[in-house]
Amino acid sequence: MLRLLKQHWLIANWHCDFNYSVAATSTNSQQLSPLTSRVGSLFIPFNHLSGNINKVATVNSHFGVWPTLKPIMTDAKTTDLASILLLASLHNRNVHVTSVTTKDDIKLIALSKEKGLKVTCDIAVYALFLSQDDYPTCPALPTAEDQEALWDNLAIIDCFSVGSLPFQLAHDMKQDVNAAFGIADTLPLLITAVCNGRLTIDDLKIRLHDNPKTIFDLHDQPTCSVEVEMDRSYKVQTGDAWSPFVGSTLKGTVQRVTFKGKTTALDGHISSDGLYGIAASVADPVATSVTSPQLRPESSHAVFATGQDEDGRHFVVPSRLFQNLPDK
Repeated sequence: MLRLLKQHWLIANWHCDFNYSVAATSTNSQQLSPLTSRVGSLFIPFNHLSGNINKVATVNSHFGVWPTLKPIMTDAKTTDLASILLLASLHNRNVHVTSVTTKDDIKLIALSKEKGLKVTCDIAVYALFLSQDDYPTCPALPTAEDQEALWDNLAIIDCFSVGSLPFQLAHDMKQDVNAAFGIADTLPLLITAVCNGRLTIDDLKIRLHDNPKTIFDLHDQPTCSVEVEMDRSYKVQTGDAWSPFVGSTLKGTVQRVTFKGKTTALDGHISSDGLYGIAASVADPVATSVTSPQLRPESSHAVFATGQDEDGRHFVVPSRLFQNLPDK
């Protein structure tokens, strides 16, 4: 595994900073020590991956060897989730449950939080906007009742994610495999929900920045920003990655992405050369951070202040950049 990581450092072009995560298997709990300084989290899979763990004793061994300062993630559901939460309680460990889709699981997580367990969770954004009523052949989607429960328990949900749900839906729809499934849809779906009054800008900021940064101990990115034109509507077009929203009208167009002081995307045109990203979870990554003139605000993640330009168009921008927008 270490050799593969080093090969990846040498050949990859990275357009953003990222963390590695290592997946637990039924046999590798005693082999993780050399990796703990090079990955950001341990992922304990129960669904959609080969070689999944299915014994509480095996999971318990991973809890016993994983460093307490690094998060543990899982996609466990129903009785598997109950087992994970029990182990987290016994080991007094933080655990993050990813891609929650059912009413029973969100209620179990809510009860665990109420009892003081160190549990956090995320939901795939697709789960808020698609259900089995829309795609009956995709059991990974929530039922309409489950989806309603997710909206009703939004206060329990710590993060929004892309997750594996777009991939599972595309797979069930017999679409060609593409790692980009769901990425382009996620922010516009959320911004559209804000424009429709179902979410607030604070809901997005908390679940896309504040909570993920705390849960996963993510580093600051002081010269990075994303500028989004909130009121700009567009019709989703067919692209390289299949989308169930083709033909739908959404809002929230990414106007500019600034990464380490450099504009890497402007109005849909990508100009990143992949030279500035680093594997932030690695103690000694090959790629090094390049110091650039500070063209963007000092706070990289406060991207959700709002304003209007001289044409009356609404924007979502970094809070320090907001002071430069004309008042209306």
